[in-house]
Amino acid sequence: MFWATLEGVIAAALLTIGGADALTALQAGSVTTGLPFTIVLLVMCVGLAKGLRHEQKLLAIKRKRAPNVFAREAKKRAAVPAAG
Repeated sequence: MFWATLEGVIAAALLTIGGADALTALQAGSVTTGLPFTIVLLVMCVGLAKGLRHEQKLLAIKRKRAPNVFAREAKKRAAVPAAG
């Protein structure tokens, strides 16, 4: 909330004092300031994707090692002849 208000006040002051040229300078400054943040976010997205893939592989390994009780019970039921 603070930053939104501050940006609005600065934009209004620049428009009042310097006109459209000052607002263009503010826009250029915003883009220049936001570009490094965008790069950091992209690096974080790549790291998140790598971490999720690694976790998916670990879960697949754990599933292979863990006994599946439901599959075992289904095999037992299939082996027992139906009464009737």
